[in-house]
Parts: sequence; structure tokens; C-alpha cells
Amino acid sequence: MINQKTYICDTLRTDRKSNLKECTKAKLKQGDVISRSRESVVVAKWKGKRDVLMISNLHSLQMIEVKNRRGEKKMKPNIIKDYNQCMSGVDKTEQMVSYYDCLRKTIRWYKKVALHLFDTFLFSSYCLNSKYGLDKTISSLKLIVTDLLGERLNEIASRITNNSFHYFSSIPPNEKKKFPTKPCRVCSKIKRKETRYECAVCQNRPSLCIGECFRMYHSKE
Repeated sequence: MINQKTYICDTLRTDRKSNLKECTKAKLKQGDVISRSRESVVVAKWKGKRDVLMISNLHSLQMIEVKNRRGEKKMKPNIIKDYNQCMSGVDKTEQMVSYYDCLRKTIRWYKKVALHLFDTFLFSSYCLNSKYGLDKTISSLKLIVTDLLGERLNEIASRITNNSFHYFSSIPPNEKKKFPTKPCRVCSKIKRKETRYECAVCQNRPSLCIGECFRMYHSKE
């Protein structure tokens, strides 16, 4: 990696193969640090609240003074300081992506990689819009919906405003039943079938099955 001018600064698993046992097995007191280096690669173990094993080909290990959120000063390795400072963006990206995660269980690993990249691209577009876009307060979900619908968004919004956009709602509970049902206006004429949903926009609020019955009723209307 050094020959390719690629630099890393990361934490290291203690059970990693070929780890230096001098570092991994060392018992340290809080605030102590032990390190070993070869050429430009440094492996170090530092104990804060817990043991942290780290590796870097970018740093030469130094203890520096760092302030925490409460303004308290502590001595930490420079590798830890830079790692924490730079990882915050990665952690926030993972947090934001998890809210609208596209990932699904699959044995085909490449699908998960593709979906994760898609999520990351969407979040990156949201960050660019927040920095350079005309509407910097728009949410990530609204930004995606707006881009997907394009010109149709205004049409759908006007239909909802004018109560011309029909949608389902659950039949409200009554004294006898918490989840009441009613005969479907369409399919109950052929066979007895009840549903828990009704059209919230139609004047008589007809009870309708989800799917074909809802479409057929409104196409006749």
C-alpha cells in the first residue's frame, strides 16, 4: 500500500492473523500506550475506557492533548485523534442511510453491494443538494420522491388538495368491534366478502377490498 501511495489509519482486531503479540497481549493501565513499528507501519495499543488496537502507515506515534465535549483535557495518541475526527462523517453516513435502507436478505452478495452503493449515492446527492441546492431544507426522502416523480408531483399534489385523489382508510371502531368489517361494494354482489377498508374521499365512504375492487369501483364512478 505504501508503494502505491495509499495511506490508512484504522482500528485493528485483536484476533487478526500475524498481529504482534507484544501489543495485543500487553496489559495496560488507563492512559498507557505501547507500540511497535516497521518501516512506515505503526501498530499501537492504547487504553482509554477500554483497550484500542490501531494500525497506521500515515503517522509516527505521538501523545497529544485533546479536549472532549465537556472541555476536559486528556492525552491521546495522534492516531486516535485523527481516526475519531475523520470517522464521524462515515458514521453519520451509515446512520442516515439506515433510515431508508434498501438492503434485503439475499444469498447473492453482489446484490447487497449494489443496493448499498445505491443508498450511498442517494445520500451523497442529498448532501450535495443541502450544500448547493436551491431548497437546502428539503428532506432526503422528499428529494428522492421529487426527482422520481418529476412534473407529475405537482399534478398529484393538486389532486390530493382537491380531494380527487382517492385513498384507503380503516373503518373506524365501534362499540361492538375494535376492528369492524363491512361487505365490499363490488365483490360482495357475487360472493360474501368483507373488508376492513373504505374510501376516505367518496361521499358515502364505500367499503372496498384493496386492489381490483377499489380500481373497478372508481373506474365506474
